[in-house]
Amino acid sequence: MLARERNSAGPGIDGRWAGTALNGRHEFSGGFALNLRGEVFDDTKGDRTGTAQTLTALTLTPEVKVTPHFMVRGDLRLDRSSASAFEKRVGRASQQPTAMLNLVFRF
Repeated sequence: MLARERNSAGPGIDGRWAGTALNGRHEFSGGFALNLRGEVFDDTKGDRTGTAQTLTALTLTPEVKVTPHFMVRGDLRLDRSSASAFEKRVGRASQQPTAMLNLVFRF
C-alpha cells in the first residue's frame, strides 16, 4: 500500500507513507490453528505517526475452536521501530512486546 494525504503534513504539504502485510494460516486437526502475520509500515517523514520511522511487527496467533460458536485465541506480538517510539513507564523504547487473550463468540 502506498498512500498520500493532502495537507496531512501541514497546509499545502502532502503526507506520504507506505505499508504491507503478509499473513499465513495453518489448520491442524482438532480445531487448532496457527496464524502468522508480518507487517511493515514506512513513515519516513513522520507524516502519519508523528515520528519519522519504519515500524515492523510480527504476530503469532494460536487458536482453538472449542465449539462451532466459541473460539479461544491468543496473540503474541512484537512491534519494532527504527526510532524510540513506544512509551514505557520510564522513557521510551524501540520495541514493544504484547500478549492478548481473546474469547470469540459467534452467533
